[in-house]
Order: sequence, then structure tokens, then C-alpha cells
Amino acid sequence: MYHSVSNRNDYFWSTSPEDFKKQMALLADNHIDVISLDELTRRLAAKELLRGAVVITFDDGYHDFYSDAFPFLQQYQFPSTMYLITGSIHTAKINHAFIPYLTQNEIQELAVSGIVDFGGHTKTHVRLTDLSDTEAFHEINGSKKDVELLIGKPALHFAYPYGGENHRLHKLVKKIGFTSAVSTAENYVTLDSNVHCLPRMEINRDTTIQIFQQIIHGQYRIESTRWNMRRIYAGLDRRRNNMFARAIILLFSRRQKPTLISRTALTAIQLEKKGKRGELSTTSKRKKMVSIGVFGCGRFDLLERTCASLNEYLVRFGSSFAYEVLFFHDGLNPEIEVWAKKNTLFDKIFFNEVNRGISYNINRFWFEESQGTYLLNVEDDWVCEFTDNFILHALDILDEDGHVGIVRLERKYPGDYRAWNEAYKIHERILSADVFETRSLHHRYRVLESQGNGEGIYANSCGLIRYSAVERVGRLCDDSINRRSQEPAYMRKFNQYFEGARGVAQKDSPFLHIGYGRSVEKW
Repeated sequence: MYHSVSNRNDYFWSTSPEDFKKQMALLADNHIDVISLDELTRRLAAKELLRGAVVITFDDGYHDFYSDAFPFLQQYQFPSTMYLITGSIHTAKINHAFIPYLTQNEIQELAVSGIVDFGGHTKTHVRLTDLSDTEAFHEINGSKKDVELLIGKPALHFAYPYGGENHRLHKLVKKIGFTSAVSTAENYVTLDSNVHCLPRMEINRDTTIQIFQQIIHGQYRIESTRWNMRRIYAGLDRRRNNMFARAIILLFSRRQKPTLISRTALTAIQLEKKGKRGELSTTSKRKKMVSIGVFGCGRFDLLERTCASLNEYLVRFGSSFAYEVLFFHDGLNPEIEVWAKKNTLFDKIFFNEVNRGISYNINRFWFEESQGTYLLNVEDDWVCEFTDNFILHALDILDEDGHVGIVRLERKYPGDYRAWNEAYKIHERILSADVFETRSLHHRYRVLESQGNGEGIYANSCGLIRYSAVERVGRLCDDSINRRSQEPAYMRKFNQYFEGARGVAQKDSPFLHIGYGRSVEKW
């Protein structure tokens, strides 16, 4: 599974043209059987031997395939499949790393080469597991028809965006007429593989020639999933029609229904809290803008992915509001420092000489270095799910409702599995029975508050916060390293303000948690 073939350091899923050239030469020199997806599906149907065969695929449809990948494929006459985001073909769009997409003329030229096949990758690169059957059908079938109109022949192969797939989508893809579909799950294809959910091996900037050689010879060690509960939950959830899977997930998830309160009860609580907190303090010295703080501590792989996704979001939506991006790194790291100084995403960069802890950095961001009337924390193990302009929606809620001091922008986990849905802690909170709607954007939201534990506002979620709200409450306890012990007390204090929730379903979340825990042990 390739994405971009380019020298871009700001895009993790890139392979340099020089590395790609070496990889193709290695396939040729080792006499690897490079086959098309059509041939793979034929062999799977006939139960023929697969060992030693390789299929080459590319996701998204970037222009650099035409300029920097195709010449080497053509040299060795290696077949390949390119999965197109068809909504990007006629718009001259670029992705978050400023990589342009293939044009219509380039696609048609490649299609007649005889070695490049084109498949669907939806119209807008949306996570299909978040859509209804009707919406998913529109995205999948629409991309199929778009591709067929471009190349003049049937499009038979499909790729699930972000690897978001489940049994329902497998059946839908098959019904629409795709003979195969690929996921992003890393594994080797076997005769028992589901032809509408084929695994692939990801090739990215970190793939060395040694790793590539292990992959093509079947020697690459796939991470064991036997005792990895996160993966077990993910696997079960992908088979969500299975009654046993549902029972297991329910057993581990301890899901509870949220407590709903009436409009009358909500009004009474609002008046009580308004009396406690007094009037919002003035922020005349601050600019009408969003200050975005990115926090890192040595995990370069996570940090790059986080910043790339944030950059894509800002490229798409940043023109609709004023913002600044500040980067805070805890402890010296020469590699990250060089990268950060070259990264045009950041307006300001701050490095601590020693590890001071995230409380210290958040205090510095909130009260010293930021200039905006609104604050957004982004840690280095989060990526944006940029399906909509979530910052603009959050601003709309804050501007509409003076009782709201923070709009929660929640997190979800890869695979969208339900046992970890409790990271929301949404079910432990009181939500308004009414769903409110703003006047300007007609954005629906609920008002919510803690039921007393006060945890998790920034530890387990992101949030767009009024500066006046944190100014009123004051700084976090500067505990140097461990912020966990002081969070509950701080959040009980902070909860004098109501929070606005964008929604109560995990699909409403604009953030995906990718780090599987703390970035460094001391945190």
C-alpha cells in the first residue's frame, strides 16, 4: 500500500522516488511475481497458490504517481492499481501536505498504458463506518461510476478510506459490483482472506530497504493480536452483526445511558452557576482568534501524523476564522527542532531544555504565549478527523450561548470499537434533554456538565475554550511532571462553566486518538 511517491518530509505516507526506484529494482532482481488485482482475485477464486506474489496499490490518486512512480513501473512492466478519490479530480485540490491530485488527462493517459488499473476510493474520502447505508452507497457507487466514466471500462476494485470497514460495508461493496476491496490492516493475503476486505502491507517514509525485503519474502513479523485487547475489540466490532461479539463488547464496555435533565432543571443550574462565577472577565488585550497549541514530547512518528492532519484541516477550513498555531516541545530533541523550524504550520515554537510536564506547557500556552480569545489544545497522539469545520461549529456555539465556557471536541479510537467508547466519559455526565441549535450555522448541540468527578476535560478530550473561562479559574497546578493527581480538583473548579457537546455519538468526534497511551513514561 503506497500513497505518495515524493520527497516531502511533512507527509508520513510518502516514499521518496529514490527509495521507490530501489524497491521496484528489488522486486525485479528477486524475480518476485508482481501481479494485478484481477489476477489475485482469479487465484483466490480458483484456490491457486499465492506464495511469492505481490500486488502493488496506491491510495488517493496523487499527481506524483504520474511523475515519480509510473516511470519505474513502466520500466519493469509491473501492474498496479490506483484508488481514486473522485471528488478531487476536477477541482485542482491538494491534500494537507500540498500534494496535488492526478488530473483527468493524466488518468486517461495512464489507463491506456495497460499496466495501471483504477479503482474507487469514495467521492470525498469519508470514513464509511460513520455513514448510513444510503450515504455509504452514494459514496461508494458514485466513485465507481466516476472512475468508469473516466477510463471507459468497469471499475472492479475498491479501497476503504482510513481502513474503515465492517461486515455491512463488505456486503454493500460486493452488491455494488466491486470484485475486490482492500483495507489498511497489515497482513499477508491467504486463501482464506475475505476478497472484499483484503489486508495490505503499508509502505511509508519509515520503510527501510531491509523491511521492504522482509515484506516481499514473507518474513515481516506482523504484530501479534492474540493478547492485544484493542485489536480484539476492533476485530469484534467489525463483525458487529455477530451476537457473540456484541455480548463480549457489552461485557467489557460498562456502557450507561446518559442522565438527561429538562429545560427547567437546566435553567435552574445555569442561574446557580452564573451566580457562583460572576460575570465573565474582560479579554480586551486578546485578539479575536483561535490559538491552537500543539504539545509534543519526543514521539516524532505521532507528532508528524498529528501535525499533518491539523495542517490538512487548516488548508481546507482555516480561511473561515483567524488562528495561530504554537508548538511546545518538552525536552530537547534536535531532529524535531530542525523539523519544527522548517514546518510552516507553526507561528511560534518553544522548546524546554528539560522535561517540565504538560501542565507547565499548557499554563505557558494558555496564559503567556497565546494571543487568542479562544484556546485549543492538541496533544501529539491525536489527529483531526476533518469531516467538517469543527472549530467554526465550536465558535458558533460559544458565540451563541454565554453559559458555555468550553465546547468538547471528543476523541475516538481506531476501529471505532465500542469498549473504548467510554473515553468520552459522556455517559457519566448530565446532558440537557433538549438539543439546542444555533441561529447562524444551525448547528445542533447539547449542554452538559460533570456529575461530580470533574475529570477528563483536557486529559481525555480536546476542547475549544474561552480564554475568559480559564482566566477566571486560574492556572493548572504546576506539578512539574504528573498532572493526573490534580486534574479532578481543577476540573471541579473549572466546572463553574457549562460545556457544550457537539454530539453524543462517537461519529461526531473530530479527533482520533492514535497513541495508545502516554507519549513518554513520565507523563
